[in-house]
Amino acid sequence: MSAPADPAPLAAATPACGRRKIAPQLNADEATDRRLVFHRWLEARRPGETLPGKWFAAACHWFSVAAMFGG
Repeated sequence: MSAPADPAPLAAATPACGRRKIAPQLNADEATDRRLVFHRWLEARRPGETLPGKWFAAACHWFSVAAMFGG
């Protein structure tokens, strides 16, 4: 999936959060990478929030530690 030829419609659709927090961090090449922009937008929307994947990874880690000591 390639980036659109004209980034203006995408920039117009970007919420204010994206323009204030994300745009200053991106250089010209990064601004056209839609996956990178989306990832940065998600990070800006959820600062400090613990996601389910992190809970699962932590539970797996502690289960592995408990199995090691139990075995």
